Amino acid sequence: AYAAGTTHASALILGATSKDGTSQFYGKAPLANATARDWHEHMELRWGSRAASVMRQYPLDRFNGSAAAAYIEADADERVVCPLRDMATLAANAGCAVYEYTYAHFSLACDAGWEMQTLPWWMPRPQLRPRFSHWASHGADVHYVFGTIHGPDDLNNSALQHCPFDAAVGEVELTAHISAYWASFVRGGVPQGVPEWPRFLAQPPNSTLTQTLRLQAGPSEGGGPEIQANFKEADCAFWSPEHQHAGSASSPPGDKSHRPS
Repeated sequence: AYAAGTTHASALILGATSKDGTSQFYGKAPLANATARDWHEHMELRWGSRAASVMRQYPLDRFNGSAAAAYIEADADERVVCPLRDMATLAANAGCAVYEYTYAHFSLACDAGWEMQTLPWWMPRPQLRPRFSHWASHGADVHYVFGTIHGPDDLNNSALQHCPFDAAVGEVELTAHISAYWASFVRGGVPQGVPEWPRFLAQPPNSTLTQTLRLQAGPSEGGGPEIQANFKEADCAFWSPEHQHAGSASSPPGDKSHRPS
């Protein structure tokens, strides 16, 4: 409908978390204590003959050595983040006012990575903030959107769940920012807040500049929400059908160039 220009939507908010997708929920992603060899095996199992090129795009050193982070983000980009950006582009070019966000705040209280053990459960949580800043599993934004610290969400049905906001790292302000954006969008079709949230494509279809609101908090994440230009441009170019077709044609099956010694 978007490609044909037949959609009736006039305004959209589209977004994902930084570690979106469901790979960690179904036991596909490496655990937090995975080694480099474990990472290689998981990547090869998931992407087969494309694994070597995926590992070059998402190397361990880009993720502070975390096999889980590298795998989950690659999987999320391929299956959620980049298809969402394709949808945002189609909708914007069809005349829809599109606002894109990425939720990228690491919560020490509630994140599915703790339960799924893709985050280092054996370490004191405050020590993990710098290393895992911007980690947000699928659903990590739910409590912040609704400003709730008790009760079930879409991942945990327990009425006893407790997810307090840490005022010291700006989490109270973060939920206030998100609530303001969402509420004003519902009222008038334009999300309003600080910083100002620009449209995903300012001048479609001629502009290639994209603008994304990154929702974050705390010193290790650069403070409060900020606007990012051309968010995920390189990663999504990697996952484009044109690049993947060219890569599959030039890379022999079973490329072992990234196998750890």
